[in-house]
Amino acid sequence: MDPLKERLLQVIDKLGITKAQFEKNVGLSNGFVDKSGDNTRKSSLEKISNIYPEINTNWILTGEGKMLKTIHQTANGDGNMQVAGNGNTVTHTDTALTKALDEIAEQRKLVSKAQEQIDRLIGLLEKK
Repeated sequence: MDPLKERLLQVIDKLGITKAQFEKNVGLSNGFVDKSGDNTRKSSLEKISNIYPEINTNWILTGEGKMLKTIHQTANGDGNMQVAGNGNTVTHTDTALTKALDEIAEQRKLVSKAQEQIDRLIGLLEKK
């Protein structure tokens, strides 16, 4: 199996959705994941990043770094915290922010499952 395809499948598993749902969410063609490989376009990775910004697309492409981006915090001049993503290291992680990101991931899974159920119900209604 192509390493890029294998990493995409790991991402999909982490998101807790199907390949078809992933392709639909991102706006990629049906079968994109199965056909992915060394010739995968940068624009496809940008689509993934736009929908799933917590996913490290450099990791998908090269296998370097971590699958999920980590969170960095730095104090700015007014005493507030500034947050930025990075694929490899973390200087200081706010546990509340980490919990919020975990909750967002869980909510995405629930929304995806609900959408799959809605799609199935619509399909049943259209058959009648």
